[in-house]
Amino acid sequence: MTAPFTLIAFHCFEADLKDDRTQLPTELADVLESTKEHAVEIYLGAYVFDTQKGWQNMHRLCGFLRSRNHSVVRLPFEGEFFGNIAPKVAAALSKMGVTLYTDPPLQR
Repeated sequence: MTAPFTLIAFHCFEADLKDDRTQLPTELADVLESTKEHAVEIYLGAYVFDTQKGWQNMHRLCGFLRSRNHSVVRLPFEGEFFGNIAPKVAAALSKMGVTLYTDPPLQR
């Protein structure tokens, strides 16, 4: 059985998302933009996907990164996330169905 959520992480800088010369979004920025429907950005380079709904997006992102020799970490998980998370990110994860445990606990 597939875990309902997958955390994908890779090394990324803001400079990786905008071409220095043209100031236009890079291919990586375009790929990340296309994943937003079924993913939540925890921070730059770390994303939580709804595994079932975001299957194609996850594989597109991982394939893109591997084709450019980036290391990628994929961590399937059942739906509980522990950490100190920005309120906007926490709200998006909750909406996706992830149970959050933070320090300090989120005020509901």
